[in-house]
Amino acid sequence: MFREIKRKLSTIYDESEAHSLALIVMEEIGKCRLADDLMENHPITESVIVAVERLLRHEPIQYVVGWCDFCGVRLRCDRRALIPRPETEWFVGRLIYNHPVRKGRIIDLGTGTGCIAIALAKAFPDTEVLGIDISDDALTLARENAQSNGLHNVSFVKGDITALDVEGVFDMIISNPPYITNSERNEMQDNVLDWEPHSALFVPDGDYLLFHRAIAQFSQSHLASNGVLVMEINEHLAEATNALLDGGTIINDQFGKPRFVMRYGRQES
Repeated sequence: MFREIKRKLSTIYDESEAHSLALIVMEEIGKCRLADDLMENHPITESVIVAVERLLRHEPIQYVVGWCDFCGVRLRCDRRALIPRPETEWFVGRLIYNHPVRKGRIIDLGTGTGCIAIALAKAFPDTEVLGIDISDDALTLARENAQSNGLHNVSFVKGDITALDVEGVFDMIISNPPYITNSERNEMQDNVLDWEPHSALFVPDGDYLLFHRAIAQFSQSHLASNGVLVMEINEHLAEATNALLDGGTIINDQFGKPRFVMRYGRQES
């Protein structure tokens, strides 16, 4: 099974990626371990054939298998929302370790699958976590993910980042908003452009900082005095994005790229 899957995938994927994808498909879709397949070559099932055909159309592997892992939680993934990225997971893991919110409120703006909100809700069970998204489909998916993980301290409501109607202050304001410019489309792979929701990826022409500016303004009156604001950013717009914050800091991701900005709340006198 493994050799045949890899052979088919190698027609459009490089050797390493074809190997990794074939292994995932065999184990997750074919329900066959590599060791068993090496000892006795198992036949390809109909479900595996369908999965391979989807991959040959450049559909992301997360959509094909239907899930991904993020900071210790398993999330359902489909075309209703953006696939969580490794750099996002890396930074949320750092936040959980370095900025624990024992009690209080957290808001995740542009929640998508709910990955950030759900990971934080699981890590900080005594907090109240709120996820906001403009997409009804994404909100439904996020609620499904919260339910499947048995979390009751996280909720999701519809909202527009550029016109937020949320009351109170938050100990953490976090967002991975759209930040890809149209000029960067040509650099993107087909499995992103053809499958993932563009509303979660791209910013309007002429106002690349639309969402980051709105979040920065929101934080001025909604970030607790000892709270923290974190936004994922376009690496090419790091300085411009950080300039929206008074006293912000640019943080590199695990690959050394400027990918986040952070600002702490104003201490009360």
